Amino acid sequence: MIFDESRLKIRNVPNRNGSKPIPTGYYNLWYNNKWNYYSPQTVPQVFPYEFVESTRDEKHTRSKDGIWNGGGPFLNIKVKMPQVKLAAYGTRDSGSNTWFVSGMGSFPIQYVGGFYNPQFPGDNYSDADYANVAKITGPTFAVPNIASWGPEAWARTAPKLERASGFTALAESGDTAPMLATTAKGFSQAWETLGGVTQLLKGGRGKLGIMAPGAISDQYLNHQFGWAPFISDLQKFNENNLKFFQYYEQLQRDNGKWKHYRRTLLDDVQRTKLASGTGFRCEPQGYLMESILCRPGAATWEVWEEKYTLVTSSGCFRYYIPDQDPNYPNDYPGMSALYAWLTMQGLRVSPSSVWRATPWSWLIDWKFNIGRNLDRITERLYDGVVSKYLYVMSHTIRRVVLYQTIPFIKGDVLATFSRNIEIKQRMASGSPFGFDSPWETLSPWRLSILGALGISRTTPR
Repeated sequence: MIFDESRLKIRNVPNRNGSKPIPTGYYNLWYNNKWNYYSPQTVPQVFPYEFVESTRDEKHTRSKDGIWNGGGPFLNIKVKMPQVKLAAYGTRDSGSNTWFVSGMGSFPIQYVGGFYNPQFPGDNYSDADYANVAKITGPTFAVPNIASWGPEAWARTAPKLERASGFTALAESGDTAPMLATTAKGFSQAWETLGGVTQLLKGGRGKLGIMAPGAISDQYLNHQFGWAPFISDLQKFNENNLKFFQYYEQLQRDNGKWKHYRRTLLDDVQRTKLASGTGFRCEPQGYLMESILCRPGAATWEVWEEKYTLVTSSGCFRYYIPDQDPNYPNDYPGMSALYAWLTMQGLRVSPSSVWRATPWSWLIDWKFNIGRNLDRITERLYDGVVSKYLYVMSHTIRRVVLYQTIPFIKGDVLATFSRNIEIKQRMASGSPFGFDSPWETLSPWRLSILGALGISRTTPR
């Protein structure tokens, strides 16, 4: 992410105890028919801060009209350490187990307190990383790369005038006969399987018919890649015809006008186990806790990552088709309506439609994304699509949680600890032609288009 005249703002909340050990509780001994205070319990302080936040953005000034010329790249990072508040706080005793005290003897012992200072095995970032404020506030700490969303943001946010894939459907119409043959063969085999005339193979065995693995796969492929797309194309064709006049009015009404669009590109929640094992990953621990107050060797733990990701796009676009402009002299209104219908049904011949009709082009697009680039070429050459601004915004919350089972003598207790990283980002497109077309690379022809539209690098956003 590139920042021009960037600024960095940092705020943090230091731990209330500073570098002093954290008191977690105390121990009692049972004698004289009552519990008597024995000793305090503390754990070392690891994290100097409870909370750290950093924000990177750009400095912007007001235009002559008093409008802020803003909306550049933005990065906000919030890191929340394990809370000072103790987990699994309570009163637990050793039952019939006893603790030997030199010069006094052996006594049942009791712990009044909680647990703190957890370890998070499996986390990509160590305790030292979280304790290093300079690293936390750096522009790369746990920050996902949203630059890869640029082409997707344009493809899904820019106005789409084609509402069907008619050209592709026509190109694939020759597959209808083989599809019918495969389906007819499937019905025939199904009839045989259910009791019709059955052909016998060598050895007197009956033919498997439609239950044969090869036949099942043929029918599945015929349905998924034959009939399903074919029926879908027919439905879209019919729906578009019913809504054509509504589409035609909207096409002319919005022609040449700036319209704002917002899309959700990704809304995802994932939960992943990072590590698990036996023993203690929190304090206090040691022989007294693990073998006297708890059942030896019974402690277990798990570390999970809970990650929420939301990626959205926001942009202002316009398209312009001269023969759809009501103010433009037009001696052939019927041709304008025909062009609009061809556009709506995806029947116009364009680089993108020819590519989609090319056999196996979908497989090539998995790796090289040629179709998306041809879609953009079509949008520019045929529809005059440009953007006044386009942003990709990302919001990520990453929560790492330690689940520690503490096997006290009188029952298990579950203690949970977490540390959170929350990241918000914004990235602006390189120019009105997309993220991968910076101003410095625009041709004179493209610059002349932007000049006619009154768009410049200083246009208030």
